Amino acid sequence: LLHHWVMVAEASGQPFDRSGLEARDGSWLYDTELPAIAVTAMREMRPDAALRFFFAVQEAFYAHGIDITKPEAYPSLVEPFNVDPADFAAQQADTESRRRAWDDFSEARRLGATGYPTTLLAIDGRYRMLSAGYRPFAEVDQILHAALERLAPAVVAGATCSLDGAC
Repeated sequence: LLHHWVMVAEASGQPFDRSGLEARDGSWLYDTELPAIAVTAMREMRPDAALRFFFAVQEAFYAHGIDITKPEAYPSLVEPFNVDPADFAAQQADTESRRRAWDDFSEARRLGATGYPTTLLAIDGRYRMLSAGYRPFAEVDQILHAALERLAPAVVAGATCSLDGAC
C-alpha cells in the first residue's frame, strides 16, 4: 500500500499520513468491509449525509492515519453528523448493514469497478466506464465531455431535464 500511496500523493497532492502503515508490524490487514458497512449504516440513518460521511472516513484513514478497520474509530467520525454513536454502532453491527455493503461491492464489480477511483457515466440506465484509477480532474473532465458529445449530445447542447425525466 505504501508504494501506491506515494504514487497517488505525487500525482494528486493528496496528503497521506504514512505513519500508521510504517509503524505496523506487517500483520495488519487493510480490510474495507467495516468502512463499507459504516457507510451503508450512515446511508440508512442519514441518507443526506452518506457521501460526506464517506469522504470523512476516507480522510480519517488516508490523511490522519486513523485505523478505520476498527469499530472504535467511528464514534468520533459520526459526531459531526448528529448521529448518536451508540445508535450508529448498533446499525453498523446489524446484519442488514453488512448485507447492503456486500451488495454495494457486488454492484461495483458488476459495473467493472475493480480499482478506485472509478468514474462511470450513467445514461438511460446504462453505465459506461470513463476512467479507472486516479486521473487529474482536467483529464476526467475532458473524457466526460467527449463521452457526452458522443452519447448524449443534447446534454452538451445545454438541454436540461427535471427530476421526473422531462426535458
